[in-house]
Amino acid sequence: MTLQILAIDDRDPETIVATINEAVAFEVTAPGKDDPEKTELTAFLTQLFDAAKIAFEGDPSSAKTDSFSNIDLVILDFGLTTLSGFGVRLTAEHIAGYIRALTDVPYVVSLNKLGDVDFDLKYLLGDFDTRADLALNTKLLRIPGLWSGETEAGKFCPWYWPRLNEAAKRRKAQIEFIKENLDQPILQSLNFPEDVVEQLSLQAIAFLSPDADDGEGHGHGNVRDVTFWQHFRSSNRTLIRDDRRGLFGGPDAEIPLTASGDDNIRTIAARVVAGELDFWFRRDILGPQRLLIDAPHLQAKYRFRPGEGEKANPEAWTGTEKEFTPKFGLAAEFYNIIKDFEFKQAYGQVDLVWTDKPCFWLPQIEKSDAFDLLAANHPKRQNNIVFCEDTRQFIDSKTNAVNRFETALGRGIDVRYVQKIDDFQYSPQSHLAR
Repeated sequence: MTLQILAIDDRDPETIVATINEAVAFEVTAPGKDDPEKTELTAFLTQLFDAAKIAFEGDPSSAKTDSFSNIDLVILDFGLTTLSGFGVRLTAEHIAGYIRALTDVPYVVSLNKLGDVDFDLKYLLGDFDTRADLALNTKLLRIPGLWSGETEAGKFCPWYWPRLNEAAKRRKAQIEFIKENLDQPILQSLNFPEDVVEQLSLQAIAFLSPDADDGEGHGHGNVRDVTFWQHFRSSNRTLIRDDRRGLFGGPDAEIPLTASGDDNIRTIAARVVAGELDFWFRRDILGPQRLLIDAPHLQAKYRFRPGEGEKANPEAWTGTEKEFTPKFGLAAEFYNIIKDFEFKQAYGQVDLVWTDKPCFWLPQIEKSDAFDLLAANHPKRQNNIVFCEDTRQFIDSKTNAVNRFETALGRGIDVRYVQKIDDFQYSPQSHLAR
């Protein structure tokens, strides 16, 4: 797949272009690359801010962002502080939310906000606070696996990275689905089983709506009833409250309780909610590997390969990271029991819209009598093989150096492993096991 990429950097866009081209042969547009005065780049961003002013004064249909048309991916340097005329010293955070809400650009990557973080030990995200979809350092753009998801043994390529080759396509599908279902409950629309809803963390519930509870608490509504539109009404992550109200006439206007009939506003809402729910999946749903669990973590947790035990081959286990068609590298006997618990995502089928990896509902597996019987019939499954999150491979920890760490993602797989590849920064160091 060929992507149309826009690189926005006020000081050294050539480096972004060259670094991307080390990994992939995509054409990268970089306004201002041959313009020392940065007039082209300033014009790009001026159009974006002018569109924001018009949209948030109640006229979103007149907000034009033609400069961003036909772009699949914006690569946005965090510091844009040499640009003048905007009233503030610009950063990616001033811009990323407007790009998401007001343009057709599906996916935004922010660069160099946290220069000492190449691997995020705390949240497995890169940057917890960014309004962009992904936060990286420029040097990481040269890693082919960031784009394709494919990597070589021992090469740095964090498992939590999305595949950028597919990110725009997935986001477009997310936006389309949400726009069709703005007034529908989120959890029901995304086929969350009831026993999974019952185990949502307080953080996961609060992200969907600050007024929601699990049906047993003291909130103003059950999380099961929170709609995509209600999330848009309450969330400040992409657009502040005044901006969202501004779509309806000004900062004192009321946001309707149900989805607007205005197609421009519906599109803005769908873009905003899609980006925010994608983050929610990564941090609160898949990240802990407690509700949703992907194939390699499933293999690491249950270690099920008939007759292997201590003779297990780490390279064979790594197939769970590489294979994206059933059985996803899992043992056939194991997969045949758990296949009914695969996450069906947006359209009631395995379409990889909300995750870019095949995933399964762990609470349902754990309640399965068939799985209990399978485990009882194969009790000897212990060995020293661990899944390394930074290289996407299983290795034998008895004969290879690995480093244990704990995330801050809450209950789930508490202990993870990295190989800790030289020349890359793992942060915060306090999360590495002492």
